[in-house]
Amino acid sequence: MAGFANRAFPKRDYAFEERKMKIRKRMRRQARVLWQMKAKHRQKFPNTDIYDSDVDEWDFLHTLDPQPENGQEMVHARHAMVAGLAGKQAAIAVMPVVNAATRAACHTVGVGIAQAAWDNRPR
Repeated sequence: MAGFANRAFPKRDYAFEERKMKIRKRMRRQARVLWQMKAKHRQKFPNTDIYDSDVDEWDFLHTLDPQPENGQEMVHARHAMVAGLAGKQAAIAVMPVVNAATRAACHTVGVGIAQAAWDNRPR
């Protein structure tokens, strides 16, 4: 092909570092906004725990099958998560040694209790 020079493939992608910086900046901004929203919620409702994603019981929400689809089901899911957390804590209390394996087993017990409570929810 006459008239066209061979173009070399770029050896470094400088834009990659810029994209990483933008993503990290966006993640920090979103974390800051989440913290501000939670602070407003805690100020408005100081003695209630309507929603706090930092609590362990919210781990059980992702294991429920089927997933809650509306606000009423979310309230029932909240009760199932509390039951699962109570079951997990009770299982930890009776374990003689608490290490990573027993914690995983206790979490599995809590997941089972949460799923049972979710399956038996009023409809």
